[in-house]
Amino acid sequence: MPWASQHPVIRGILLIGKNLLGFIFVVVGIVLLALPGQGLLTVIIGIMLLDFPGKFKLERWVISQKPAIRSINWLRHRSNCPPLEIPEESETSATQD
Repeated sequence: MPWASQHPVIRGILLIGKNLLGFIFVVVGIVLLALPGQGLLTVIIGIMLLDFPGKFKLERWVISQKPAIRSINWLRHRSNCPPLEIPEESETSATQD
């Protein structure tokens, strides 16, 4: 986190502000799902801003879906980057402990 070296009170205020902004994005995104607009994209941005237990597993699950990995690797190919390789679950659980 860029603000990890800040005073604990400032860090707490920034963390609460970031989570509040994420919550607002999720709520607005849900409303936009029924109205014209980029609802799904707004919900995804909101989830990226939120801090909650299990977020890493949710991110891994989304990225491991074939349409997502295909889109990501297409973008990486256009940028002359190597394809994204997702390590097996046993490898990541050892690094997360």
